[in-house]
Amino acid sequence: MSRLFNLGIIGKADIALRKMVPAIQSLPDLFNLKAVARRKLSSEDQTHPFNIIEGYEQIINNAAITAVYIPLPLSEHFKWAKAALNHGKHVLVEKSMALTYGEAVELNDIARENKLVLLENFSFRFHSQFTFIKKKLNEGSIGEIRFVRSSFCIPPFSDSNKIQLDKWLGGGALMDTGCYPVKAIQQILGENLEVCGANQYFSSKKEIDMYGGAFLRQQNGEVHAHIAFGFDNHYQCNLEIVGSKGKIYTERIFTSPKDYKPVISIESGQLKEQIELDSDDQFRNILKHFHYLISHPQEALVEYSSNISQAKLLDSIKSAGK
Repeated sequence: MSRLFNLGIIGKADIALRKMVPAIQSLPDLFNLKAVARRKLSSEDQTHPFNIIEGYEQIINNAAITAVYIPLPLSEHFKWAKAALNHGKHVLVEKSMALTYGEAVELNDIARENKLVLLENFSFRFHSQFTFIKKKLNEGSIGEIRFVRSSFCIPPFSDSNKIQLDKWLGGGALMDTGCYPVKAIQQILGENLEVCGANQYFSSKKEIDMYGGAFLRQQNGEVHAHIAFGFDNHYQCNLEIVGSKGKIYTERIFTSPKDYKPVISIESGQLKEQIELDSDDQFRNILKHFHYLISHPQEALVEYSSNISQAKLLDSIKSAGK
């Protein structure tokens, strides 16, 4: 029988209300949503069917809360994740985990020392679409992998005040959209990757990167990868893996809604097939994984390594892309 954990949310972000809260409430045997904390309450908070409280510290200082989810702006991730870990709480934090490689290393050192889970919310990892692709690769459906391409680009925001565009809140395309293809490539090619080159194109007005790309390769292998990301592009959300005998391609790899049925294109020689998968809820799935790690803390070691490798690659892209 699974143990029920009390969970608190620090920050009332849109992704928390639209995606994560419904997923938490769909898992009543795993998590009890104790409270959602806001910096300051407003009159509209009374309309929500869950407990909204004022002050992030109320979540941190509540001994009954075992785990926290942090969907704050990027600039706030390090402060509140560190506070939660230092108070003995397991942490699920929105991507990107921290502003810098140094911050990410510090958070993971605290988590490791205190035997706590620190999980970055790349929920696509747990969608059946990504699981299916990895299964096909392991079966050798396209032979040996030769290269990987992945893009996550979104059109211009209609609201110029979005936090993703705010320099002081950690805004910028690499840390918001570019982090996804970087994570996907690590999941496919492993963590022994290095950045060979990168470009970032900056807005002089916003003082943040608006779009860019990077070229990566295995340090101890022969496979390379290319990523593209951006806020000011035609929408792209895809993954292409080319092998010695074929190719796998899919769209909506990072943003599949729970009612969306992914279509995987697989080419091998002269054969080409389109495989439609069942819909899946990746937010529900990552919460199940979070619960599993809390229940089996020794399994969290893999996440520490993955978190740090991710942060190191993002720092390398920043340095190469300036």
